[in-house]
Amino acid sequence: MTTELPYIYGKNPIFEAIVSDSSKIERIFFCYGINNPHILSQSRKHNIQTSTLDKNKFKELEKKICPKGSNSQGIIALLSLVNTIELSDYLSTIDLSSNPIIVIIDGITDPHNLGAITRSAECAGFNSIIITEKYTSPITPVVLKSSAGAINHLKIIKVQKLINTCEKLKEKGF
Repeated sequence: MTTELPYIYGKNPIFEAIVSDSSKIERIFFCYGINNPHILSQSRKHNIQTSTLDKNKFKELEKKICPKGSNSQGIIALLSLVNTIELSDYLSTIDLSSNPIIVIIDGITDPHNLGAITRSAECAGFNSIIITEKYTSPITPVVLKSSAGAINHLKIIKVQKLINTCEKLKEKGF
């Protein structure tokens, strides 16, 4: 069974996707025991998160993604479903007199919870969400569904370290 999810698989397609436009890749999944130094070095260079799945979990994902008879070569990449922005871009365009409200999310690894938080935030009048690259669930189809589309009405800001982010927000006047 295959589904039309935003994934690509195979060493060369993933490597070329990273090199051509790394912002389109949310996360790369490796099957345990697969080591591709070229993809790993490029993912580090472009700050793309990677995860290693045990063989059974990877096979489950592969079954959902890959057409029967195709070979993922032990590597699957989740493509981004929403556009994210850099903190510096957000801070350079924000007008504090409009009283912007931001939700900062860290450690929410369940996509259902991330979707519910974004839905609640949008309903409550928040205009932006800050998520961490490493410790927050990637934005998957489950997040989109759980948010009931609300995530498309928020600015999503991805950051590496919250401590630095909070300092920059404080300097800006938040």
